[in-house]
Amino acid sequence: MATRTLGVSYFDMNFHVEVKDSEKISDVKRKIHDQTGFLIDRQILARPWLEILEDEASVSSIDTDNIILQLFIVDIRIKLPDDEEMNMEVKVVDTVRCIMEKIQEAREIPVSSQELLLKGEILDQENEICTYEFTQNCLIKVNLIQHTKIGEEQVEKDLKHETSVKRQRVRTPSLELFIASIGGTDLQMIMEKKLTYTDMTSYMMSISGNAMKSIKFLTDEEKQMLQNKGNIDAKFIGPDFKIGEMGFRQRDSLGYLLGSKWAKVRKIYELKQGDTVQLWSFRDNGKLGLALLCKE
Repeated sequence: MATRTLGVSYFDMNFHVEVKDSEKISDVKRKIHDQTGFLIDRQILARPWLEILEDEASVSSIDTDNIILQLFIVDIRIKLPDDEEMNMEVKVVDTVRCIMEKIQEAREIPVSSQELLLKGEILDQENEICTYEFTQNCLIKVNLIQHTKIGEEQVEKDLKHETSVKRQRVRTPSLELFIASIGGTDLQMIMEKKLTYTDMTSYMMSISGNAMKSIKFLTDEEKQMLQNKGNIDAKFIGPDFKIGEMGFRQRDSLGYLLGSKWAKVRKIYELKQGDTVQLWSFRDNGKLGLALLCKE
């Protein structure tokens, strides 16, 4: 039985695993766990051009001798201003601010008074963690910002977590990581559009045929259901990666409608007329899933 050596890269860490062509990607993850201790359910494997490898795919289908390892969840160490350390588990699709808020909750250090550094680099709180080299057990240093004047209202607001829900501006690689982490497959963009007056005043968002970037996201069975005036209740991923459900139905022969909970989504994420959004599809155990991103 054919065997091969597969190179694995995890940031600056490079190693090899011996695999058989008959094995699956899930077997590769198990061997990586045996060699490194990285938990199997935290691993995401991808080709060098970041095309994610699905667990059930065969090793023989990998057309490269090197793959990229990413961890969806990493354990990090936080060095506090008093030189004490605390441990934290974070998702790489979260923002740096999520770390700051956890520090605030645990040690009552206001977010507005924190400056986080990784290997001497100041981290932007609006960036996602995957923007930086957050490796397993990496050390994050917390500096205190010396304000000449800190508004009492702002500090109190930080301490009490009375911040409003912000529209999350996420990048496609983060969505790919998240979809893979929940077992989703076949991620593809359906459309990108600017929200119209009708989208903002109706209980549904229109998806016109001429705006669609893909027409292959539906199965023949789903197409038939929609043509018969049916409605698909799809798993729905919001801009902040919270999971819910969303109705999806056909408007006419040239387009579709994003359904009954659109008005609630519009309100939660503070969407406005003229905002640019992207709608993506994926498969969840063979069923249709949808994800909405807000674009800068």
